[in-house]
Amino acid sequence: MPRPMEMKRFYTLLALAIGPQHAYGIRQQIIADSQQNFVPDLTTQKRIIDHFIKLGFAEIEGVIEAGSSDVMLYSITEKGRQRLRQQSMLFRDILKIAISRI
Repeated sequence: MPRPMEMKRFYTLLALAIGPQHAYGIRQQIIADSQQNFVPDLTTQKRIIDHFIKLGFAEIEGVIEAGSSDVMLYSITEKGRQRLRQQSMLFRDILKIAISRI
């Protein structure tokens, strides 16, 4: 089982699992899913997405023309879903231990 992933990375995969989104939409989903505990800046968010693309966890789904610039749509890959499942189970197991000790 892999080591626990940083929460900002976990929330990014979780947001990507919803479906194709642009970076700002992913950021908004992270804020909602984390109940506003994580508010990533767009530069950090873009770096995480680029890293996930290199790892094969995410891919560019398409491009939307938005005036003078294009907006990329990102989606999770099957490899990304597998990693999200692994991390979710790991966090679940850690949470069970924590609850048993409270």
